[in-house]
Amino acid sequence: MCAGRRFNASLNIEAIAVRPADASKVFEALSSAVRLEAFRLLVRHEPAGLVAGEIAAELGVSPANLSFHLKTLTHAGLV
Repeated sequence: MCAGRRFNASLNIEAIAVRPADASKVFEALSSAVRLEAFRLLVRHEPAGLVAGEIAAELGVSPANLSFHLKTLTHAGLV
């Protein structure tokens, strides 16, 4: 995981509305319960964000598991 890096929620609604491929990435990323909860947690902690360890502790997942999910959210442009 990225030690010390703060993660923030990010969602560009206009890009999703214009490009269906982007919308597909977003919906696919949020189809996982863990990723959906992680994204909701980050939205609640805007604008400060959270470090990975705080997210993992809150969700009760291992650092390796969270790293996988954060990578997916990042590739979808959600964090």
